[in-house]
Amino acid sequence: MATGDVKGNLRSLRTELKHAKYPKDLDFISLARGAPKEFLPIMHYMLCDYSRPVTHLILESNLELAAKTDQKFMEAVYKLLRDLFHYVPRITGPQFFKSGFAEHKILLTRDVVSMVRNKHKQLTRASKTTVSAP
Repeated sequence: MATGDVKGNLRSLRTELKHAKYPKDLDFISLARGAPKEFLPIMHYMLCDYSRPVTHLILESNLELAAKTDQKFMEAVYKLLRDLFHYVPRITGPQFFKSGFAEHKILLTRDVVSMVRNKHKQLTRASKTTVSAP
């Protein structure tokens, strides 16, 4: 989805999070303002809690996401996005932690949710295939 439609992109993010069964309430006003503290729990959930196969894949790639400061966590997330998902965010790490850049943060977060969900499906399909193979 293109930039210029914050409300539409927020709806898209909300839909992706519903599919991912995100367990927390969202503060849409803070998300629309680009408050970094609203995006970090979503990133953490998707990359650390949502999928065991994805978490295992992340650990196998020697990237540690747990027990880090917010800044170090996002540095690891950016490296993970680049190396594992071949994705380059439209905003830099320092921009992520500034107020503003709301739409780019929304798009980044939505893309992360979507990529992790797709990777989870891919990994679980692959494990079912290898388990059921004679």
